[in-house]
Amino acid sequence: MEPSAGSSPAAQLKEGRGRQCADAVLMIEPGAFGYNPDTARTNTFQRSESAGAEAVRAEALAEFARLRRALESEGVEVCAVEDTASPPKPDAVFPNNWLSFHEDGTLVLYPMESASRRPERRQEVIDAVIERLHFKVAHLLDLTHFEGEGMFLEGTGSLVLDHAERVAYACASPRTHPALVAEWARELRYEPVVF
Repeated sequence: MEPSAGSSPAAQLKEGRGRQCADAVLMIEPGAFGYNPDTARTNTFQRSESAGAEAVRAEALAEFARLRRALESEGVEVCAVEDTASPPKPDAVFPNNWLSFHEDGTLVLYPMESASRRPERRQEVIDAVIERLHFKVAHLLDLTHFEGEGMFLEGTGSLVLDHAERVAYACASPRTHPALVAEWARELRYEPVVF
């Protein structure tokens, strides 16, 4: 059955279509968002700030509020969690690099290449999703121990997922180890495709 003309993504989800889309998301409100020299060496999208840190933070907060409103206006439930001030975590707005929640109740914790990002992992973030979005953890896949072996897989920053066909695409890089892509795919029953 095809979606009716003008049907919103949220309505399509409720009708059982749109399996690629989430009906709820986790967002971390920017606390110390900004340039991170540690992660910039392997992230070509980062640029040193020309504006002051406060101006960058103010713009990040404004973007956060606009995105939250846009998602909610389409019927997507938003679980917003404030970042903590200490330690400063300039990349905390990207929780998809350290955790993912899956339809079958699987919670995955990922190994991150940059030690400066690891404090982003906070139990209160997981607890907020469990409480506010009623996520029930049926299985925990904790891959963080691979950090000690110098192997990383930064969540959906590393993986592009085709949920309908159950294919996990990834590009090998310092942040994406092929062996971990294979392990993730085996555990979640996806076919891995690594470039």
